[in-house]
Amino acid sequence: MVERGAISKEQLKVALELQKKQKEKYLGQILIELGISSSKINDTLDLYHKRRPVGQILLDCGTITSRQLEEALDRQNITHEPLAKTLLNMGYITKKCYLETLATHFNMPIVSLEDYDVSLTLQKVLGQRFTLTNKIIVLEDSLTTIKVAISEPCRMFIDELQSYVSGQKKMEFYLADPSELEDCLKELYPVDDYNGNGKKLVVNAASLDIPRRASVYTEDIQTKRAIQILDLILERAIESNASDIHIEARQFGGVVKLRVDGELRPLRVPDDFNKEYTSIISRIKVLTESMKLDEKVVPQDGSFRVQYGFANRRKAIDFRVSSVNSNYGESLTLRLLDQDKARVSLLELGFSSDIYDAFVTLIKKPEGMVLVTGPTGSGKTTTLYASLNALLDPRKKILSIEDPIEYVYKDLVVQTEINKARHIDYPTLLKSFLRQDPDIIMVGEIRDSETARTAIRAVQTGHLLLSTLHTIDTTRSIGRLRELDVDPLTFLSYTSGIMGQRLVRKICPHCMVEYEPDKEIIKRYFGTLKVEFPFIRGKGCRVCNYEGYKGRTVVNELWIITDEELAKNRDISDASEVRHNAFSNGLKTFYMDGIRKLKQRQTTLEQLVKTVPNIESERDMYISQMCHGDHRRLSLITSG
Repeated sequence: MVERGAISKEQLKVALELQKKQKEKYLGQILIELGISSSKINDTLDLYHKRRPVGQILLDCGTITSRQLEEALDRQNITHEPLAKTLLNMGYITKKCYLETLATHFNMPIVSLEDYDVSLTLQKVLGQRFTLTNKIIVLEDSLTTIKVAISEPCRMFIDELQSYVSGQKKMEFYLADPSELEDCLKELYPVDDYNGNGKKLVVNAASLDIPRRASVYTEDIQTKRAIQILDLILERAIESNASDIHIEARQFGGVVKLRVDGELRPLRVPDDFNKEYTSIISRIKVLTESMKLDEKVVPQDGSFRVQYGFANRRKAIDFRVSSVNSNYGESLTLRLLDQDKARVSLLELGFSSDIYDAFVTLIKKPEGMVLVTGPTGSGKTTTLYASLNALLDPRKKILSIEDPIEYVYKDLVVQTEINKARHIDYPTLLKSFLRQDPDIIMVGEIRDSETARTAIRAVQTGHLLLSTLHTIDTTRSIGRLRELDVDPLTFLSYTSGIMGQRLVRKICPHCMVEYEPDKEIIKRYFGTLKVEFPFIRGKGCRVCNYEGYKGRTVVNELWIITDEELAKNRDISDASEVRHNAFSNGLKTFYMDGIRKLKQRQTTLEQLVKTVPNIESERDMYISQMCHGDHRRLSLITSG
């Protein structure tokens, strides 16, 4: 410690002299009493592997026997609880001995909470969720230090708590009696918040009441520790605004990955995750109610719901679960569906103003068909929901066909779901809708010829129909319709407009800096065009997890189909010629919207190169149009 500068030679000398007089105390305890930071002492012990194990401390002082230690270690392998707590629960040590042992092991002073003026205001330093979740009490807050009391310390837990504090502040840890700390938390917080064990995440209890066969549903299938780990994973996913959780089997357990802003990233899990892997899988199956615990080969699907947040401020999060069997065992993917997103508006999605105005005009028409196109994961369904939100009106009959229902409307929308097992598909429901006197119909996807033809009938009879189509861009809808054996010109004659959509990562607003992208990337996107605005990116900060990006926004193109274009495209089968005709008639392309997003400092050039389809041909078409004097489009690349 002297070599590392944690203490001075004089402080060590004083501590050694005191230890001679107080032989029952360890040197670390004495150093803390002299005012040395416990974190500095612990860091040094861990660096040189000098921390004395809990079992050894108790053996040395004669509190327990070797046999009792062996029994406790055997039990710990089952419960996965800390050794000191295991010994306490087995009755081998007293509560006082428990505290003193942990104090010695972690070089942590024991405190009585009665000696401190503990207030709810003081707890706001770390926040209600943080203090309740981690079962800690803030004792003091100064410019340099936050003193906190905990009752069940462990090395990883302490490190995670320390990393939570920003800036130059340090956490000083003190050990409190568990029951005293629990009582203090109950006095500080409302009973509803405390009864949730400080967790924002509360699993709906109905799933746990489903009866299971005794031969399958046994106590060891989902251990208490597995439940804790799964709750941690779900909560981290919700907090990260993840769209998916991937729990993948490996040779000796598994890994967890979160898809955040379209990118997969590994999630750090507790050390005993591998040991609990199969129990975690079983726990998820139990929550879904429908997935069979003893079926591990055939793929299964299910769903469950959790409540997230504190009392009176909770929101519902649905999880759709899909299982597959790999060579190492079952792997699960969980799709997160935040029910609050059902209320998202078109403006919140990030449309450019001209595309937003034109698209709203299309969906406000009393009749016609409006399509949203793009690949899987481009946010088409979210845009459909946002469109419905713009049209909600108690004076209108609104019907939807979904596969499956992702976000639930409590009123104003009659939602139906595809059921393949009972032969209830898009065409069947859409035909029945026409007899329901609807004003607006939403169809999750046009994926076959019968649905497409029935959609035409719906528009012919004076309804507004919203749907999606899987295509690369808007004009390639013609090719997609031909694949469905539908006459594209007939279909498009009833279509008011088609919007294409992609998602790009947004620059973190907290760490924006100017930069110069790679020249090859600039050349690929802009060619010979001279760019007169600065390029922006995020340099990385704590808010964005040092990635430079936070959230996603849309890049769109909008094709408003005119009779003139339909006449031009009547005998054309070449997709590029169709697109040139559309561009000449005012097609707002992905390429152009990408430039707007750069000017507005919303995304980076690297994101556009990765996302915008057919960059080279789009760029050349854009340059060609500029050469013909389209100054409106020229203004896109200037700084104005």
